[in-house]
Amino acid sequence: MCARSRTLLPLGVRGHAELRAFRDGIIGVVVEDLLGRSLVAVERLSWDSVGDLGRRDRGPARLVFDTGHALVLSGTTAWTLDLQVIEPGDDSWLGGYDYELDGGRWVLRDAALEPPFADVLGTKLTAWQPVFDEMNEVIGIRLVFGETEVPLILDGGEVTT
Repeated sequence: MCARSRTLLPLGVRGHAELRAFRDGIIGVVVEDLLGRSLVAVERLSWDSVGDLGRRDRGPARLVFDTGHALVLSGTTAWTLDLQVIEPGDDSWLGGYDYELDGGRWVLRDAALEPPFADVLGTKLTAWQPVFDEMNEVIGIRLVFGETEVPLILDGGEVTT
């Protein structure tokens, strides 16, 4: 398996054809609706293998905004980021993580005070940008809260910070 490079498109290229197609066809409209909204909570799933929560900088994440809507990010494959905006109180995204394997299981935790989210809690989302690999697949998203960028990038199928 070859390593994939990451291309981070600058925020100013939103007129670019492939970026426009991404924004209009996949997630653009719903993520756009979160612009100007404040981040109020962050939850993350971590794999708990018998008392060891493992790495806290990787795993699916739910970012909740002041409208109650949330941006959920997870890896659907090693190279495909799944993004969805869900309605307030919708916990259906957790269903795929409700299982045990060799005594381990996914555990949901409050990640709002963990890096990099602690620095942007209560701050408005001002911009966002998808991150593409060299195969033009979306492998991440860069969220901008004021002056602070929060990249959420897939690594081995896991959302990392």
